[in-house]
Amino acid sequence: MTAVLDRYDQVMVDDQAWSALRAASRESFGVVSTEQAADFGVTVDALVDAALADQVWKTPDGLWVIEDVGIFHIEDWAAAWLAIDLHTPISQRRTNPESIISHQSAAMIRNLGTITTDFLIVTSPHTLTAAPAIIRHTVGEVGLHGQDWDLVDGLPVASPARIVADLAAADGVDGSHLGTVLATIVDEQLLTVDEVGELLRPHLHRWSQHPELGPGYVIDLLVNSAYG
Repeated sequence: MTAVLDRYDQVMVDDQAWSALRAASRESFGVVSTEQAADFGVTVDALVDAALADQVWKTPDGLWVIEDVGIFHIEDWAAAWLAIDLHTPISQRRTNPESIISHQSAAMIRNLGTITTDFLIVTSPHTLTAAPAIIRHTVGEVGLHGQDWDLVDGLPVASPARIVADLAAADGVDGSHLGTVLATIVDEQLLTVDEVGELLRPHLHRWSQHPELGPGYVIDLLVNSAYG
């Protein structure tokens, strides 16, 4: 009887540990590190057993998804952004992020156009020395909350205006895909045509052989290349 009660007590302790860990993980997209799990009394062996039972799963960056909080279709990106800095509280990183999701990744999260990428592209003022392999890093200022970025599903994501400026200046961006981003932004009234034009103005020479014809001409050129 004592052995049965001991096993019962241990199950209760384990259940309470998992329950507490799941509740805490909701602040970090349902994703935790092995160390964070241990803080709640959930061992790495318990995580592995749960993964074998398809109750949790491990991300490519060595984090654990233990709670489906319905963030969006790119849980791996959320895990990768978390992995940039596991020591700073998530609430602090949301208020004062060391990096923001930008460029093609930001456009995908905001459903702007048809532009795609397999990588999480982030912008930060300093080189990220221990970033996960899925991350592609651009050195630049994070900018101002509400102007250059805001929170989307708990992640700091570049604003539509910042996305236009970043993509217009970036290498490796296809003009037709940029055109779909511009068209979506204007159609959804996120920015006016004039506002988009001003963001493009410093980069007109990249997108047209006739930059002297102005932003309106280049916008039409890019959109027409996308939709014909």
